[in-house]
Amino acid sequence: MSRWRLAVGAAALLVLCVPLFAVWRIRGLEQAGWLAAILALAPLVVTTVGWIGRQGDAPDSTEGVDAAAADLVAVVRRDWRAEAANRELLGPEPVLSVRWSAAPADLADHREVVFGRRSRRFRMDGDALRVVEALERVPTRRLVILGAPGAGKTALAVLLTLGLLEKHEEGDPVPVIFSLASWDPAEELKTWLVRRLEEDYGFLQRSSKYGKDAARRLLEEGRITPILDGLDEIESSSSPLAMTALNRSSVLDGGVVLTCRMEEFRAVVESGDVLTGAAVVELEPLRPREVVDFLRKKVPHGSHAQRWEPLLAALEGGADQPLSQALSVPLMVSLARTVYDSPSSDPADLTDRQRFPDKEAVEEHLLEKFVTAAFGGTAGDPARTARAERARERLAFLARHMDDLGSRDLRWWAIARRTPRWRATILAGTVGGALLEAPTGAGRSSLTDFVDSMARSRLLGDRAVLATVCGYLFTILLVGFLVHIALNPHEPARLNLRFKVTKPGFGNLGWSDLRLFVWVVLMLALPFFALVEAGDIAKSGFSADFSAPYLLGVAIGSVVASALIISALVLTLGTVGWVAGWIFKLEPHSSASSPGSSLKDDRALAFFISGLTTLLTFLVALAGLGSETSAAGVAWRLTSALGSGLVFGLAMSAFACAWPSYTLSRLWYALRGRLPWRLMGFLEEAHARGVLRRIGSIYQFRHARLQGRLVQDAANSGGP
Repeated sequence: MSRWRLAVGAAALLVLCVPLFAVWRIRGLEQAGWLAAILALAPLVVTTVGWIGRQGDAPDSTEGVDAAAADLVAVVRRDWRAEAANRELLGPEPVLSVRWSAAPADLADHREVVFGRRSRRFRMDGDALRVVEALERVPTRRLVILGAPGAGKTALAVLLTLGLLEKHEEGDPVPVIFSLASWDPAEELKTWLVRRLEEDYGFLQRSSKYGKDAARRLLEEGRITPILDGLDEIESSSSPLAMTALNRSSVLDGGVVLTCRMEEFRAVVESGDVLTGAAVVELEPLRPREVVDFLRKKVPHGSHAQRWEPLLAALEGGADQPLSQALSVPLMVSLARTVYDSPSSDPADLTDRQRFPDKEAVEEHLLEKFVTAAFGGTAGDPARTARAERARERLAFLARHMDDLGSRDLRWWAIARRTPRWRATILAGTVGGALLEAPTGAGRSSLTDFVDSMARSRLLGDRAVLATVCGYLFTILLVGFLVHIALNPHEPARLNLRFKVTKPGFGNLGWSDLRLFVWVVLMLALPFFALVEAGDIAKSGFSADFSAPYLLGVAIGSVVASALIISALVLTLGTVGWVAGWIFKLEPHSSASSPGSSLKDDRALAFFISGLTTLLTFLVALAGLGSETSAAGVAWRLTSALGSGLVFGLAMSAFACAWPSYTLSRLWYALRGRLPWRLMGFLEEAHARGVLRRIGSIYQFRHARLQGRLVQDAANSGGP
């Protein structure tokens, strides 16, 4: 047995002995015996569940890796075909027939290194349909795709992924897209890739089917071709370090595709190195004739086509330089289609040189109007326009939230990072504590009774009135403390269909929570101190001992008593949650981890841990039932025990899962009008309307420039 397991076992035994000793001293030997009997069942349950969990593990075999690769192919193809269809990338002329050609030679490795001895025979140019062929012609299977903002780099990476999957044969590496926006180059690339695979394609954790660490083995055995999207989205000061890490990583030996903006990539090369052995291509600007042909095919006949004719004529004539320059990238062409899709709009507005004197003015106008148009806002329908504007305000709030976090990734579990924890703590502590006390109808609950029993013990004497008040305060402080910890965000839990023993961790506890613990202890010590002194005054009058040593002793005793009470309750329930997270690690039941399925998985585990903790807390709280003889007393005990179990069950689920903190934060912002009540449904709608794009379990705004524009709007409107 390892040292950490021995230490955990000893600590758990010590923690469980604290409430046992307290019950023995307060309730007597009979009730302590009931509690001991309940706790004695825990080792049997743990042993049985652990044995069940070890059954059916698949061996670490080639068959397991092959099965994982085959399932990954099916899931990646399905998900990215749906995403490509949502982005309108599929069809006879995808991505406006974007053309690409070889980038300047100083941005790539030597041709002999990239292509070998026959390097002169290779010519790197083509359109979107030939990008798969280009990658296959590179012996190293390394390709860098460069382009201007909005030129279609990500879209080309998606088409490349689908093209490789269409030609995929058994044993070939599986192309998987990873957004580099979430990678910190200080972290080993393989570690980050493994984590992203397990989060975005959680089914790879099914060790009963694929063996242990299937994601890691897929990478190490060269069964994955990483499509790394957005080197320019890494902080510029870290980009050279990122390139060094890419060149040194062994998991990229079998091939890699990297996308980046042209200027940012040049800066990386000048300050660091090229991507070793990679061919580098550059996306070319769209020609006005290609844009005109594309729009004529996409715009319906009749009055719709007539609205577009002035703009198309200006593009064909070539006289309107700002317009043709702005519409030289697919992003702006797509935005223009959406902004002027309504019959009440007039695309000819873009030809007004007074309003749009340069390329930047055209682009800013399209970025400003896009979200409202995407959500159906039109000049002739005030109700729809008002709804679209509300959607824009909420998306601007989320964009500002992401910008404050320095991220392009919209992670549902990160919403809690901007929640004002102290205000939510005070509100939830007051309301939750009052609700926990309310079911008794007489100022008593299981918590109040526990404090009241201590106050009536030989240690403190009979001080019933202040004991009840102290119980109220204790309940409110404890609920607030647990809510404060619950609002500390962390990664969502990963669900499994079977049980698995894993090494526990301290989750989302931090120094701020330790400081809060000390603060709660001191706040609870004050009424204890007042309780003791009031009792002394009641017994001896003002002739009681008020000497400094005595008062100091009472103060220290009050602090110690408060610390023991809170530690006993929190650590006991924390041990339950810890053991649950240690023993019960549920495997993902969804084939891929979309934001919605990731939320459902985390919520399911939260309910599981909450239910388990509620049950155990309920049983422990019933330890004092033997002293009750009346039906009313038994009903009171059952009600208060159930209330305590629910409160602490929900609190313990927050230690292991992200759903509780997400839910509290979502409700907080919904009450303030910042976010909709059904946030996930709103994000799904924004994705369906083309405002957001989805990569695994995260959302991103369609383009970094759109996010930047919304951040600016939030700042101008006095946003968060």
